[in-house]
Amino acid sequence: MELTAPSGTTFAAGSTLKGQWRKNNSEAWRDSDSLALSVTKVDGNKLTGTFDSSSSYFVQEQGYQLRWLAPVKADDETPDGAGALGYKITGSTNHGAVAIDSTSPVSTPVSRSTITFSDVPVAAPGTTTGWINGSISKNTKGELELKAPAGTKIVEARGEGVGNGSTVTGQVSSDGQSAFFKGDNTWADDYRKIQLKLRVNDDAAADTTLNGGTATIKTAGTDTVVGEGSFAAKTGSKVAFDVPATPAGQTTDWVSGTMSSSASRQGEVTLHAPAGTKFAAARGGDGKGSTVGGTVSADGTTATISGDNTWSNSFRKIQFKLQILDDQKAGDTLTGGTADVIPAKTEQVIAHGTFSATVAEPVVENGGIASKALGFDTEVQVGEQQDVFAGLETTADLTSLTGTTFEVTAPAGTKFVDGTAKAEKSTDGSTWQADAKSSATVQVKDGGAKATVTVNTAAGWTLAKGTKTRWSLPIEGVTPGTGDATFTVSGSSDHGAFTASGSSSVTVTKPAGVSRPFSVQSPEDNSATANRTPYFMGWGTAESTVRIQDGVGGPEIGSTTVDDNGWWGKVSTATLRDGVHTFVITQTKPGGETETITRTVTIDSIRDLTIDSPVDGSTAWYPNPALIGWGTPGGHVTITDENDNVLGSEDINSEGWFGVTSAKALANGQHTLTFTQTANGATNTKTVSITIAHKPFQIDSPQDGGSSWWPNPSYIGWATPGAWVDVFDTDGTTRLAHVQANDDGWFGVASEKALSYDTHTLHFRQTFNDATTETSVQYTIAADPLRIEAPTDGYTNWWPKPSFIGWATPGAQVRITDTDGSEITTVTANGEGWFGEISPKDLTVGEHTITFTQLLNNRPVGEQQTRTITITEN
Repeated sequence: MELTAPSGTTFAAGSTLKGQWRKNNSEAWRDSDSLALSVTKVDGNKLTGTFDSSSSYFVQEQGYQLRWLAPVKADDETPDGAGALGYKITGSTNHGAVAIDSTSPVSTPVSRSTITFSDVPVAAPGTTTGWINGSISKNTKGELELKAPAGTKIVEARGEGVGNGSTVTGQVSSDGQSAFFKGDNTWADDYRKIQLKLRVNDDAAADTTLNGGTATIKTAGTDTVVGEGSFAAKTGSKVAFDVPATPAGQTTDWVSGTMSSSASRQGEVTLHAPAGTKFAAARGGDGKGSTVGGTVSADGTTATISGDNTWSNSFRKIQFKLQILDDQKAGDTLTGGTADVIPAKTEQVIAHGTFSATVAEPVVENGGIASKALGFDTEVQVGEQQDVFAGLETTADLTSLTGTTFEVTAPAGTKFVDGTAKAEKSTDGSTWQADAKSSATVQVKDGGAKATVTVNTAAGWTLAKGTKTRWSLPIEGVTPGTGDATFTVSGSSDHGAFTASGSSSVTVTKPAGVSRPFSVQSPEDNSATANRTPYFMGWGTAESTVRIQDGVGGPEIGSTTVDDNGWWGKVSTATLRDGVHTFVITQTKPGGETETITRTVTIDSIRDLTIDSPVDGSTAWYPNPALIGWGTPGGHVTITDENDNVLGSEDINSEGWFGVTSAKALANGQHTLTFTQTANGATNTKTVSITIAHKPFQIDSPQDGGSSWWPNPSYIGWATPGAWVDVFDTDGTTRLAHVQANDDGWFGVASEKALSYDTHTLHFRQTFNDATTETSVQYTIAADPLRIEAPTDGYTNWWPKPSFIGWATPGAQVRITDTDGSEITTVTANGEGWFGEISPKDLTVGEHTITFTQLLNNRPVGEQQTRTITITEN
């Protein structure tokens, strides 16, 4: 029999073709070993074989149908279509010669590759994804077309060159609905990867899946599809903000964002302010979740709420306060505000919103007058008269004041007196000039304890927004002291009624001071304090100078003058070191006479050290531990080991915290670390104990006590991160593998050498930080046992070529010998361990003992199997 395969196909290699028969067209085909056709030659699309039934039981009645199954495979480039299997049969039957030359139709569908997109990220409406990677099931050549899912646009597409492949760029259509790669390009995950970026339309539905994306590869210049796949885009949430209309120069209250989805979103928030505005604050709050603070940029145009936070309408909302800049025009709408939620360590925008702000007309409150009236400090001696002022500040442009009166109450030790009031104004708050179009009258009441000031303005009087104006009334000092002249004011302007209140400080002094015996009230002698800038105070002679020195003949740390009441006080101008100080306090009277008092004071400001890391008595695998703790702000800490090796040296910050990583790798074993703090001229120490040790081995594969026929097992497990792991055979010197544990401590590697068929003690050794630890497992390499399915023991038949069928170790050879030890055949078990062959030799009539021996690496393994069979006369 000669067979010719259809165009674009070839025959699969094999030693026999299966034969089948049936009685008529209505019956199913039946397999028959006696119809097996022996293949004599396979050459691409040509196959030759023979069938001889002369030595077997073969009877076919008239009308019976015979057929043989010849496996063919199509080339990857074979197009869809149909072909024909050609066959020529020559031979003879018991009725004479046979000659057949014909064809049989064969369908040849192409094997299409599959394109998958497993990592399409979530993208909120109005945002664009990063590169989306496509994976193809096999190497495929052709022209690629990408089509966008509904509600999206392709903004960029490329074939990214990896390995030896070059990068090619796809042509994106003007509407973004498709991208095309012209030319007979090769597509493969390890040569040229399919990539694209999608933009989700602004009006796309939020929180849904947009289907319809496709990827199709066709043979160049044809409609033959050789690869295809589909993909969808998941949309994120929309965030809506209702920013209230706000006047220029004003700031909104908290504006909250509303999510389109009831499901929560998690990530960092980035805010951009509309043009003409800036952020005053940002946060996440207004829900069941805790409030998280945001950071506003220096210019206020952006704000960030950092951290992988959870956002939903009920848990935590995106909130900000927005300031309208002073130069914005009422009635304008300021656009360009955006809000994006981006998960940590990604670039995908899973929630997005836009917002604008309308500039409202300015609101004039309280008649255009600040509610806090202006007060001005005044000093007057006993019996002397001075002017005390009360004033107002405008918050809008004014053209009139009517019915404006100040009700003023004098402080204790003073009284108001009759006199003339002055009217003044200032645009900068420091330079005052007379206001010619304003005046005031003063009415003294209650013996000078109170007064009423009535303001009058002439025609043409105006005050611009932000201008300060004030009016005076005379006050006289009665007794020494300081107090506030309080006042309230009410009236009307061209913007309406207003009220305000304020006060002016009035200090009454005596012309001459008092004299008291020189004394030091604080600090007390032989006292202690943690304050490094102590306060010195006491009594003395008015107008005297008091000088404070740190030690006899030491530096001056303060100087002050005794006041008119005989009191003096001074804070040290120097920051003093810790320790015992003898302070020398000297009073020099106006006539030059001096008096001296000393005070002995101990300053103890250094704090005890607190060590957060390492914890005392702890164990760590990393030899460069973090050295963290708390001490005296501004101090310095040095850390040493038990051999006085310096591990770190760090300044303590203003909050008292310090932290540094050990500059020296500690050897495995126990260590005593000493933290030495130096601050304010003092020193203290604290020690902690830490043990550096490897993480213990965990061997996942091979399992202790396990076995397998495969001689190159995988060595998998856990060790110290970064450690080198060596695997040795039973002798402890033959290295089987060498691998480094990753940052999590995991390692995995296949045996570099094939193990002998025996029980092995596998030694695992990890080396890290100049130290080693070991563990071992028992593992056996053993062959799978022989199982003989045919012939069965006691088999009897006249057919001299029995079938040998059974199971062995995958890849092993099975040698089959006769009674006398002569080899009948040797067959190889397939990848599943199965073997089968018809005896290539005719066995003689009589009893035979068939012996099956399994060979691995040309060496017998396992137990032999025997079968006793008998060949009879035909």
